[in-house]
Amino acid sequence: MMRHAKIQLSPAEQHLITNADVLLTKNRVLGKIKGLLEQVQEQMMGYAETFSKTHVFQISPKISRGENYLGLPYLILDYPRVFQQEHILAIRSFFWWGHLFSSTLHLSGSHKETFLQKLETAFSAFSKHHIGINTDPWQHHFGSDNYQPIADMRYGDFEKIVQRQAHVKIAIQLPVAEWEQANLFLIENWKLYLNVFLSTV
Repeated sequence: MMRHAKIQLSPAEQHLITNADVLLTKNRVLGKIKGLLEQVQEQMMGYAETFSKTHVFQISPKISRGENYLGLPYLILDYPRVFQQEHILAIRSFFWWGHLFSSTLHLSGSHKETFLQKLETAFSAFSKHHIGINTDPWQHHFGSDNYQPIADMRYGDFEKIVQRQAHVKIAIQLPVAEWEQANLFLIENWKLYLNVFLSTV
């Protein structure tokens, strides 16, 4: 007969499991963050109308929700969002519970090749940003094994990463405690990324 270890809860866990308000509050917060992203999306779409003939805006924006990025809930707004196997052109606005908002430019395949020169010449414009160094393009944390500050790099180091990696990710984060600035933060960085490549789309 198989013996099972007795499952026990710590005092903190016992308190949590009896407190429904915790999850109800969490759901209300996520609903408000989704509302914030919906406002950002509306502003993006209004700005994108200026470039209605640009093919990257032919796919509508999308807001997605998940419960387990490194154990925590998250929300994502992708726009533009061109995901074609190895060929990606996307700007991702990301909320990660307990950690951050981030804005990320993600290019790979033919899109990376098309805008390679524009990326290289935008080195100084990205002085407050990070560049992805992870071979896994779907990691969003800002640990040293995933992103490196561009401000700490020489141009030659930046150029090597942009040229050699299969995908390029340029990202910037805002602490979640500064959530009141999130709308402006996401829009400003979204426009910055567009200015890097839009004139040559």
